[in-house]
Amino acid sequence: MRINRLIIYLGAVIIIYFLFLLVSAPMRSNISNRFLSRGESYLAQRQYEKAILEFNKSLKYNKNNSKTRQDLALTKKIVLDITEGQSFFKTHNEELAEKISKAQQKFPHAKAAVEYGISNIESGDLQIALIPLKKAVEIDPAYPEAWKFFAKAYQQSAKKCPKSIRTNCQSYFKDKYEEANKKLHELDPTR
Repeated sequence: MRINRLIIYLGAVIIIYFLFLLVSAPMRSNISNRFLSRGESYLAQRQYEKAILEFNKSLKYNKNNSKTRQDLALTKKIVLDITEGQSFFKTHNEELAEKISKAQQKFPHAKAAVEYGISNIESGDLQIALIPLKKAVEIDPAYPEAWKFFAKAYQQSAKKCPKSIRTNCQSYFKDKYEEANKKLHELDPTR
């Protein structure tokens, strides 16, 4: 008699558990998608740390949310190279997409690209500044000013890494800074 009650009780608990899973799955998916949407909004505003946190919250509610996984990976790429997010920004922040396109323009000479990069450094937009500075060193690899500001932009970028990916981000920018600085010293040992 006692064993029968125990079996009935366990059966009821199992049924209730599976009913709970059935009911909670769509709710968890909706919550996950809300965090995903908020993360995309932060990403569009270039608030990378907040975006990463929202994407991680989304994954807590639905670890199989492939869109969240894609956006989280994209965010980490964008932190290192904003041009990686061009297609995302075209649909989520047209003004920024336009800014990236303008920075990717064909410059007549390295000096023009450096000047455009410097103007972005001065306005505090290091991510955009790196685009024309990279073009400048490609146009004229022997132009010390290009390497000087390229190194400076990388060095300053390391200070702006999102907290949640700071170690990898700073390591990346430090390596890039050292490469650019080494090239600068090869071209002009007095710097």
